[in-house]
Amino acid sequence: MQSDTAAPERPGEEDRPDAPPAPAAIAETHSSVVVFLGDRAYKVKKRVDLGFLDYRTRRAREEACHREVALNRRLAPDVYLGVEPVRRDARGHVIGGGGGGRGGTVVDWAVHMRRLPDEAAAASLLARGSLDADALARLADVMAAFLEAAPVRSELGTLEVLAANVAQNFAQVEPFVGDLVDAGTFN
Repeated sequence: MQSDTAAPERPGEEDRPDAPPAPAAIAETHSSVVVFLGDRAYKVKKRVDLGFLDYRTRRAREEACHREVALNRRLAPDVYLGVEPVRRDARGHVIGGGGGGRGGTVVDWAVHMRRLPDEAAAASLLARGSLDADALARLADVMAAFLEAAPVRSELGTLEVLAANVAQNFAQVEPFVGDLVDAGTFN
């Protein structure tokens, strides 16, 4: 996911108390819209059913937000700050419990995150030559230790589950054969 925001002029500028706030921006993924406001980011799940995820109901989107925060806090507790309501009142929408005492009806939910500087993104690090083999090896070590400590869910690796996943993948790709997917590759 990429934002249309400009990086600070000097590395570390976003940490200075007198630094201007980061510009507001919006980025989209296949399943979310992320709103960047100053040093915060709010991710709202789209009302979509992609087969492998179904966010058509507000309850499903709220549960997905809570699962995302629980999962990602394990590796980035200072980034994933919680889940906030998206409220609507006569003046518009507001995210979170703040909003100057505004009430309103909860219309959706958002993952509340600390905004990371654009220059810390993998693409920026790679462009600067900072994402080298040593950095990737350190990341691989962290991920290997994390996965080794994760509980084993043997029911997810059964032949039946894997076959169902493969069948679902083919069913989801089939409408794109001849357009985005070569028929020879698909068959």
